[in-house]
Amino acid sequence: MDVSTEIYLKLLKRGFHVITADDIPACSGGGQRFRLRVGVTISAYASGKVLVQGNFTPRCSKWAYGALYSILPANTRWQLG
Repeated sequence: MDVSTEIYLKLLKRGFHVITADDIPACSGGGQRFRLRVGVTISAYASGKVLVQGNFTPRCSKWAYGALYSILPANTRWQLG
């Protein structure tokens, strides 16, 4: 199972609402991008790199950050605004 599929299944299991799941073009590294209702976007590349970008919605920030931190790989890069 690839990294993006693992992340997607873990997100659903923890109760996250995935608004969109799009493919990342091969010229950009390939993988999947997940936009979550809590306000952030997770990009999981075929290389194993995972990037979290955006801003959490205020009412979800504490819960969502803790839950994502426990779901995502240790080498995840966080670029939160």
